[in-house]
Amino acid sequence: MRRIYPPPPITTPREAPWREVEEIIDGLKAVATKLDILISTYTGVPPTPPGEVPPTVPAQVIIPNKNTWRHGQKTVSTAGTPVQLPDLEIPDGYSVTVIAKTGNTGYIYLGKSEAECGNSVLRFDGLSAGLAHSLKIKNLKEIWVDASVDGEGVSWSVEYDS
Repeated sequence: MRRIYPPPPITTPREAPWREVEEIIDGLKAVATKLDILISTYTGVPPTPPGEVPPTVPAQVIIPNKNTWRHGQKTVSTAGTPVQLPDLEIPDGYSVTVIAKTGNTGYIYLGKSEAECGNSVLRFDGLSAGLAHSLKIKNLKEIWVDASVDGEGVSWSVEYDS
């Protein structure tokens, strides 16, 4: 014999624990506020007050790759007599890298003029063999080079459109 069982009695749905949900939401808001402060400290942009639209961040300028690159070398025949790099325009947004030749035994000095490069107080000191320095300048001829040892020098390179 088959028995028929009645359905379970109707019960009222359990009330959602709203107090607990609100406490969790308040906790998440506190964490978000602390993260906003941390991010503003890191980026230097003040946090946006609630209800305000955050400022838009300007897009970064992307400089396209160049087709090729140019390079060369310059030797200082006589130490203490600065020489000028060649006349070559450098594209906006690019830098020239000057590298002390790896075979150098002394130091390479850089300057913005012949007089500055020859002055031990005004010149840029410190390029020993293999060290490099990059500059964002308009023309390669703005760089003067001197050496502490005769016959030593630099190599240079810059990206370029052919």
